[in-house]
Amino acid sequence: MHIKTYFVAAMAAAAAPIAALAASADVAEPFPVGFAFFDPVQFPSAETDVTGFRLSIFYGRNNDVMGLDIGALVSLADGDVFGMEVSGLVNSVGSSSGSLQVAGIANNCYEDFYGLQISGIANKAGGNVAGGQIGCFNMAADMDGTQIGVYNKAAAANGLQIGVINEADSMYGVQIGLLNIIHDSTVPYMAVMNMKF
Repeated sequence: MHIKTYFVAAMAAAAAPIAALAASADVAEPFPVGFAFFDPVQFPSAETDVTGFRLSIFYGRNNDVMGLDIGALVSLADGDVFGMEVSGLVNSVGSSSGSLQVAGIANNCYEDFYGLQISGIANKAGGNVAGGQIGCFNMAADMDGTQIGVYNKAAAANGLQIGVINEADSMYGVQIGLLNIIHDSTVPYMAVMNMKF
């Protein structure tokens, strides 16, 4: 029981100076290093860009992140991310990303994604994907590249989908899986392989 009390006291003591620094930070200047226990107990503040390295223990949040972003649990960026994101649970980008994203559960990019998303469960891009997605469930508005998973979905796919179920509204490429669906094809449903060029 005493160990828990010491741990909580140590976390509170460490968090106080970080919160004070974050409150006094000039949000116009990006910082080369960011550290967060959870938002708002982080430095620099959530509105600030980090260019270089960011480490989040529980939950870190900044505007743009460029460089290496490591989150023990969750990493969030309200703006763009360029570089590499590794998180135990979730990476989420509020705008566009050009990066390698690796997460235990899910990667989410609200706009365009350029690079590779790898997750234990789901990858999603609200805009275009140029690169690849590897996870159980992969979703993209438009995809130029490769999706590998149990279920792959793209509105417009250019490239390769490999999974149990592959689905695209339109396709220029190949699908390999148990059920392959290309909605605008003359033969929209095929087992094993489907293609349209």
